[in-house]
Amino acid sequence: MPFKPGALLFLVMPFADVDQRDPLFNYEVRHIRWGETEQRLRRFSRRAAFLTFLLVGGLWLFSVLSTPINSYSRLGNSMSFIAWMFVISIGANVLLDLATLIAGVAAISAPISSGLWDLLRLTPLRLEQIIQVKAALVEIRAWRMMIVIVALRLAVVGMLLVTVLFVSDWTGTRIDFTLLITLAALVAFGLVYLVEPLWRMPAVAMLSLYVSARVQNLMYAFLLAFALEVALWITQAIVMGILIFVFVTGVMLLLYCSPLVFLGVGWVIYRYYAAVRGWAERRIYDRLSRLN
Repeated sequence: MPFKPGALLFLVMPFADVDQRDPLFNYEVRHIRWGETEQRLRRFSRRAAFLTFLLVGGLWLFSVLSTPINSYSRLGNSMSFIAWMFVISIGANVLLDLATLIAGVAAISAPISSGLWDLLRLTPLRLEQIIQVKAALVEIRAWRMMIVIVALRLAVVGMLLVTVLFVSDWTGTRIDFTLLITLAALVAFGLVYLVEPLWRMPAVAMLSLYVSARVQNLMYAFLLAFALEVALWITQAIVMGILIFVFVTGVMLLLYCSPLVFLGVGWVIYRYYAAVRGWAERRIYDRLSRLN
């Protein structure tokens, strides 16, 4: 059977996390017009990624080609543009978090307040199944923001690789050990940098469901969501600060093992988001189990 690129995209889409024949999922996903089906969401993802990549790449080419033919000038402009895009792509996580929290802050509290939750619990659906469906729906609603951020990061990685290979002083020189280590480090960094939003969104989605299960008043729910968002950024900053301190103390190790270092950082980030998601999921089950 021939490989289809769309199949790889499906593996990271929220549709892969639930049974699409689930009656609750089928009922609620129909209210998301642009993401009602897996095909529509996949088509939107391709278009959004292409347009974002084209826009950022075009601006970068204009910035580089508009400077005089001088490797240092072009290198400076290129790295400056990439640095700004990198900062924007990291800061865009705030928008992703907000989109995810807004999408899920009433996902459970609204049915509880209206009495629909009691009717839902009378169905054969298990509590775990309901929570997974709710989480997938939150992720589908936040998917548009996430795919734009991933496309922006893909553009940053591509621009960085092109800069190293064709704009920097390595142009025209032989391939040596330092260049190979640098390229390997960029690839490792790029992998972690690209998939980080895919790890982050499910964790924040589960946090939003925890807020929704705990607080029925929307004003207090948004306050609790804001507090959890601040706590998430603070704990993440602490974790990253510890990692940076550990790695910087071994400069030579960082230089020659940088690809492994970036992969190690990626593993820590993945485990951190998994821990956040697991903590929120356990609290949701405890909270809703007491309602029954």
